[in-house]
Amino acid sequence: MTFEQKTAALPSGEVSYTVGGDGPPVLYFHSAGGVRVTKGLELLAAEFRIYIMAIPGFDDTPLIDSIKDMKDIANLGAEFIDAV
Repeated sequence: MTFEQKTAALPSGEVSYTVGGDGPPVLYFHSAGGVRVTKGLELLAAEFRIYIMAIPGFDDTPLIDSIKDMKDIANLGAEFIDAV
């Protein structure tokens, strides 16, 4: 399964994301290790379109000043869903 990297302009700022697969969309929040396409995600991508938004500050992405806590990350995820 091939995953590709893209960027999205959100009201809070620009975010990078990785996407792959076919089927209904799933937004996956990565672990503290950053974005990693694992065998499990590849298996999910056989039936779903997987979107992995890079949380600002991970994987050499710039911070977004308004992102201070998990609630802000959840709100950013909602912005991402609306935009992408």
